Amino acid sequence: MELTKNKKGIFFISVAIVIITLLLTSYTVYTKVQERKVIKKRIETMNSFIKSIEQDLERKLFIAGFRSLFTFENKIIETGAYISNVNNSFQEMFFNGTLNGQNQSIMVGATFNDIARDMQTLGNKISINITLTSPQANLDQIDPWNVRIKIVGNFTVRDNGNLSSWNSMLTAVGIVPIEYFDDPV
Repeated sequence: MELTKNKKGIFFISVAIVIITLLLTSYTVYTKVQERKVIKKRIETMNSFIKSIEQDLERKLFIAGFRSLFTFENKIIETGAYISNVNNSFQEMFFNGTLNGQNQSIMVGATFNDIARDMQTLGNKISINITLTSPQANLDQIDPWNVRIKIVGNFTVRDNGNLSSWNSMLTAVGIVPIEYFDDPV
C-alpha cells in the first residue's frame, strides 16, 4: 500500500514539474514574441520619423538657399560687385550665418546648427538621438531656372533605449527657382 502511495506521489510530482516547465516555456516564448513586436513597432516609428526628417530637411535647405540668394542679390545691388565665389559664400552663410565675416540676421533659424538642433528637438520628443556629422554643403545652378542646394553627411539615428539604430549617408537636396528674384543688374 505504501509503495503505491510513493508511486502516486512521484507521478504527481512529475506531472507538476512538466506543467511548470510548460508554463515557463510558454511564458518565455510569449515574452520574446511581445519583445519582437515592440522592437518592430519602434523600428517602424523610427523609419517614419526619418522619412519626415528627410522631407523637412529638403524644405529647410530651400529656406537656407532662398535666404542666401536673397542676401547675395542685395549685396550685389548695394555694392554693384558680383559675389566672387558663390559656393564658398553660401557655405559661410549656411554654416556660420555670416557673409564676409559679417553676421546675417536673415539666416537665423536657417543655418546648419539651427537645422541640426531642430532635428534633435523633434527626435527628443520620441526618444531618438540624431546626429549629422561631416556635413558638406554645395550650391550650384542645375539649369537656367533653378539653383540646387545639396547637403551630404553621415546620418546616425539611435533609439535612446538602444532597441535600434542605423548609420547611413544622407543626401538632401533643395531646389530654389530663380523666378523669385529680380535681376540685380
